[in-house]
Amino acid sequence: MPFLVRNNTKKPTIKQRRSLNNEFPAQDRRQCKLNASVQAAHLSAACKGTDAMDMMNANQLNKTRRKVERRVHSGFSLVEIMVVLVVLLIGILAIVRLFPPGFLSIARTAEVTAAEAINRQVTDKALAAENASEAIVALDAAGNLSSTVLPSFNADLVATDPSLAGKDPWYFSNINPYRFVMGESFRIPIASGTTGQGYGGIHPLEYGPVENTFTGTTDSLLVYGAALQRTIQASVPTISNPSATPVLRNEAEYAIDYDNLKVAFFPRLIDPARPIAFRQFTISYDYYVSTGGTISVQFQPNAYPPNGVVSTVVTVPDVAAGTNGALPAPVWQPLYNGQYPSDINEGNGMTVPSAMYLAGFPPAANVTYPYGMVRESEDVSRKFRLALPNNTVEAGGVPTWSSNDAYEYAWYSKQSPGNNVNPGILIFNPSGHNQPQVTSSGTKPLVARVDYRIFDNHVMKDDRSVPAQSPYTMPLSVPFLRLGGDVLDNSNPINNFNPALGTYNGIYRDGSNRTPDIIVYNVATGQEVGDWTNQNSPQGTGVLTIDPSGPTTVDQKTGVITLNKSVVEAQGLQSASLRIFYRTQKDWGVQVQKAAAHYREATAPGSVDFRHYFIGDGVTGKATRIYFAPCDAGKSVMLGEFYTTTRIEPYHSMQFQISADPSLFDPDLNLPFIDIAPSIGATAFSAQQTGRRVNNVTGLSLKSRVAWRDAQRWRIQDTDTILVQQPSQ
Repeated sequence: MPFLVRNNTKKPTIKQRRSLNNEFPAQDRRQCKLNASVQAAHLSAACKGTDAMDMMNANQLNKTRRKVERRVHSGFSLVEIMVVLVVLLIGILAIVRLFPPGFLSIARTAEVTAAEAINRQVTDKALAAENASEAIVALDAAGNLSSTVLPSFNADLVATDPSLAGKDPWYFSNINPYRFVMGESFRIPIASGTTGQGYGGIHPLEYGPVENTFTGTTDSLLVYGAALQRTIQASVPTISNPSATPVLRNEAEYAIDYDNLKVAFFPRLIDPARPIAFRQFTISYDYYVSTGGTISVQFQPNAYPPNGVVSTVVTVPDVAAGTNGALPAPVWQPLYNGQYPSDINEGNGMTVPSAMYLAGFPPAANVTYPYGMVRESEDVSRKFRLALPNNTVEAGGVPTWSSNDAYEYAWYSKQSPGNNVNPGILIFNPSGHNQPQVTSSGTKPLVARVDYRIFDNHVMKDDRSVPAQSPYTMPLSVPFLRLGGDVLDNSNPINNFNPALGTYNGIYRDGSNRTPDIIVYNVATGQEVGDWTNQNSPQGTGVLTIDPSGPTTVDQKTGVITLNKSVVEAQGLQSASLRIFYRTQKDWGVQVQKAAAHYREATAPGSVDFRHYFIGDGVTGKATRIYFAPCDAGKSVMLGEFYTTTRIEPYHSMQFQISADPSLFDPDLNLPFIDIAPSIGATAFSAQQTGRRVNNVTGLSLKSRVAWRDAQRWRIQDTDTILVQQPSQ
C-alpha cells in the first residue's frame, strides 16, 4: 500500500517572516496577507461548524485527492504483466511467420529475373549474329544425332539406364541432351597481332566449352566453308559431251553424276610451298534405304573419324601443270570407296553407309527403284585443314600457316589434360579474312562453318566488359558460385555416378584432376587472362590474383568478381571484352534448341528426322498435314510456297507452329504436325501445278532455356525467338 504524507509544516519564525518581507514587494505581501486571511476565515468557519456544506465538500475533495495519489503511485500486478507478454509474443510470432514466405518469394523473383536476363542475352546475340547455325539438336548415349528427344524439359536419368552403357548420365540428363551444334557460321576474323605465340583470326565458339579429342592429325571438330555450286553432268560419254570431261568455271563449282556416283572438282596445281598436296571436301546428304522392300530416306551428316565410323570426306589430289603450264581439265573420281577399284583416285572417296541401297551397283540400264544418294540433297563444302595437330597455341604450339591456302585453322585455347574438353577458342589462317569466295550470289568474304559438341550446358558463360577505371568489379549473371571443396548432394544419383565427384573439383567435372573453378578469356585475343582454383595456393592467377589491399577477388555468395587492379592496368585490359566460365551451387545452365534452317521432304513417315518432313496423302496421314520429328514439337516453320486442290495459284511465305503437346500428336503416325486446313480451308496439298506440293520449308524457332535446381526440384524459364534464315542454294 502506498503511504500518505501528513503536512507538518510549522509556522515561520519572526526572522523567516522578515526575510520573506525583504524578498517580495509590498503589493505581493498584501496579496499574501489577504489570501492568508481568507484561508483563516474559511478554516475558522469550518472549525466552528457555521458552514456544514463547505466542510462536506472539503472532505469529498480530500478523498478524491487520496484516490488520485493512490492511482499515481500504484504498479502492475504480475498477472497483468504476464498477460501483456503473452499477447506481445503472439503478435511477434505472427509477424515472424510472414518472413520466410516473403524471403522465399523474393529469392524466387530474383532467380526468375536472372533467368529472363540470361535468355535475353542468348536471343539478342543470336538475332545480332551475321550468320545463324544450321541446327542445334540432341545426341543419344551413343553420340548419334537423335530426332526423338522431345524439346520439353527432360527429367534426370539414373545411373542404371541401360542405354548409357557405363557413360556418365550427367551428360545425357536434364538440359544436356541438346549439345550438338551443326554449322555455326561466321566470317573468318581479322588477324590479331596480340595473340602471343599464334598470329591469326580468333573465333571463340559460341557454346563453349566443347568436346575435343586429338587423334593423330585430326580432332573432334569439322570446320568447312560455304556450300559449293552444284552442276549435274554425266561421267560417261554423251552426244553433247563425247569425252565426258567435266565443265567447271572455278573452284566454287563441282560436278556430280548421281547415276554413276561420281564427282569432279576444279583442279589445283601442285605447289611445293603448301604443307599438303591435296584438298578435302566434306559432303552431307540424303541416301536411300531399303527396309523390307520399302524405300525410305536417311540423312548422313558431315562426319570424319574419330567422330564416327563413316567418313563424308572426299580427297582431291593436286595435279601437275599441262603443256606450256596450262591448267589440266577437271577429272571424275568416285564418290565412295570400293565402287570403281580401277579408278586412279580410288580410295579418296567417302565411306559407304552400311544401310545405303545401291540396287546392285553399277546400276543396270533400266533401274526401277531409286538407289544411292538422293538427287540434289547434298551440301558440298571445302574442308579446313588442322594446321596444329595434337597441340594448342596456349600450350606452346605454333600453327604452320600456308601462304597461299586460307582454309586452315588451329586450336588456340589449351586442352584440359584430364578429359576431352576445351574452352573452344579457335585461330584461323590470317589470310582468310581477305580471301574472296565465289558463291551462287556473287563474290563474298570467306566463311567458315563448324560442327561441334557442347561439353556441358551447366557451365555458365558470361561475356563482360572490364570497367574503364578502377575498381574493376564485374557481377556475374548468377550468384552463389560453386568453388572447389564444395560438397555435392549425394542424394542425386547423377552425382553418385563417380564417387570422386562427391566433392566439387572444378568446372570440367574431372574427379581425377583438379580444374579451375573460374576461367577468364580475352575475347579479342583468345588469351586466358586469369583463373581461380579455390583448392590451390595461391587461388587466383592473372586478373584474378588476390590483391591484399583490394576487395575480395571472388565473392562466392554475391557472384561478384573483382579483377586485380595492377594486372588489368599493366595489360591494358580496361574496357576489354572478357568471357568468363563458371558453375553455380544450384547447377544453373543454359540450353539452346534451334530448328533446322532448311527442311527436305521425306518419302515415308519413318524417314522424318530433325531436317525432314512428310506430307500426308490421305492414306498415310491426313492430306492437309505436314509431319515433323518429335524434336520439332512446338517449333515454328515457314512454308515458302505450296499448292492446294482448292486453287491454282500458290500460297507464299505462310508461318505455322508445329503441335507441341505429345497427347495431340497424330495418333496413327505418332508425329507432331502442322495443318493448313484451319488457316485456308484447303482439303489437300496438290502437285498438279508444278509437280511439287511444297517448296522451301524453313525452320524459324530458336529456344533458349535456363534451368536451375531448387532442392530436389528443377525450375526452368523458356524464351522462344523467330530467326529468319538465309535462302538455300
